Amino acid sequence: MVKKIIPIFKVIILVVFCLVVLNIIYSIMSTHTSDFVTWKQYMFFFKDSIKQDIDSINSSDVKDRDICNYFHYVPNSAGKDFSDVYMTHRQDYSIYNIVIWEFKDLSKIRLDDIAINPDVNLDSIQLEKGEILNSKSDIQTSIIRGYSFKNMGVNLNTRSTLQKEITGINYKGFYGIVSKMSLINEDGKTQIFFNFFPEQQTLLLFYKGHQSFFLIIINCNKPFDESIIKILNLN
Repeated sequence: MVKKIIPIFKVIILVVFCLVVLNIIYSIMSTHTSDFVTWKQYMFFFKDSIKQDIDSINSSDVKDRDICNYFHYVPNSAGKDFSDVYMTHRQDYSIYNIVIWEFKDLSKIRLDDIAINPDVNLDSIQLEKGEILNSKSDIQTSIIRGYSFKNMGVNLNTRSTLQKEITGINYKGFYGIVSKMSLINEDGKTQIFFNFFPEQQTLLLFYKGHQSFFLIIINCNKPFDESIIKILNLN
């Protein structure tokens, strides 16, 4: 009897081991990899006149079909040590945090179909297993594993304030105060969730260009308005 049980036990152990290995492989394939080089490919988004005020040390979270880039823009800081500005002289400068997130498979999305929904209760959102970007930053970003978009929209929670909607030939978005927001797919299901600590003045744009689709988020440590869009090349 014992001799019969031992092979069965070994098979069970092997199956469990294979499942664990497959789960690890899938997790690696479905998560982003951080690097400090890829962001340079996206500097074309900024007007030449302000590039000298973009930090020279930025970063990206890279995946096969989407790339999330993080920039720091400090007006009138050219020639100054950026780390010194951040750590010692924050009160003297406007420090803009800029996210440019490319979704390579969404170039066919129509801007007119993108919904911007204010005053949505987001307190009960629970995402399935996935990953968290910027877990230690003031904008924690949770991504559902295997997220899927055919169309995209954004929900803002009840503590957020949509102050102005913004539209252009190839972009659409809003300006306001954001506490929490989620990117939803064509079924209205949250795929990506942003939690702001604390709530922040924010400009968000959905942009179609360069044969791709981009999400652009700008916020700052000081008050600003939608004219910040002028630093971007959105032609």
